[in-house]
Amino acid sequence: MEVRFEYPEIPPSVNKLYAVVHGRKILTKEGRAFKNGFVGSLGGLDARVFTQFHADPLREYELDLWFYVAEGRLYNIGFGVDKRVQSPFADFDVDNLVKVTADAVAALVGIRDRNNFDIHEHKRVADARGERVVAILRPSPMVEGP
Repeated sequence: MEVRFEYPEIPPSVNKLYAVVHGRKILTKEGRAFKNGFVGSLGGLDARVFTQFHADPLREYELDLWFYVAEGRLYNIGFGVDKRVQSPFADFDVDNLVKVTADAVAALVGIRDRNNFDIHEHKRVADARGERVVAILRPSPMVEGP
């Protein structure tokens, strides 16, 4: 069985996720707010559906992460017009969003993120529903690699 979460917020970048306090690496206020919000709202999942999903801590999982982001954060509108703009794509690295999202999903379903053997990340332009993250967790088929 798979479970699909849809949370109406983009997580903070890993660059803003951790701070060192008294020699210990801790989650920043932004990081805690995202993770606590995700877990507290069941990741946007209906409570009845959530109670039917039981993650097995002894199983390998596959996690699909879809980040829907405002167009202006993904594309440089000055590309082709302003010679200083060297790329049509803005500096928005979706891989920087994966860690806290994977941690939030794992905390919510009661497994460790080390159970995620396959992680797929995607970024798309947000539609009328706005910026959001969609996370789909399912047992991994454990297909052989190249």
